[in-house]
Amino acid sequence: MLLAPTLVDQNLNTISFEVFKTFAQIVQSTFEKLSDEIQRQKKEIDELKRFLQTNNNTETFKTMIYDGKDLMEINAKDPKKYALCISRIIFSDEELENCLLTNVPEKTLPQTSRVPLPAEKMKVFREAIMKRFDLNDTSFGEWWPKIKESINACGRHKKAKKKRQFQEFESSFTNTS
Repeated sequence: MLLAPTLVDQNLNTISFEVFKTFAQIVQSTFEKLSDEIQRQKKEIDELKRFLQTNNNTETFKTMIYDGKDLMEINAKDPKKYALCISRIIFSDEELENCLLTNVPEKTLPQTSRVPLPAEKMKVFREAIMKRFDLNDTSFGEWWPKIKESINACGRHKKAKKKRQFQEFESSFTNTS
């Protein structure tokens, strides 16, 4: 039996009305709690389903193919790192070495041997970053100085590396002659 023997009349093998009423209240209370929990979990499941549908819809919407590669599939934790990754896809090594990522028109550039990156590629570059991280103009503007410095530094490093490799090649060539 479910109830303790002290609650049962030993002579008649019956339960008193008060004991039964208490038991019924416990069962009803437990049932209500379970029912509430089930309703809460159903709501949570519905919210998760909506979230999943929204994400699936945006994921299928978020594609941007450039040179045969979907730029939206590139993983990076922030716009700056993402910009570095996609710059290697969108721009050639020569462009990164000899050009400058800037928002200043070409005519007003300070004295430098580097020219601005091609406008059509810059448009793709900017759109990809904004789309991948759902940035508006303001939030993109907050990231822009970091992105610009990072890409320009990448170009300077590529140029310096190429120069070092050429000098090493020259010195090894003159040493063997």
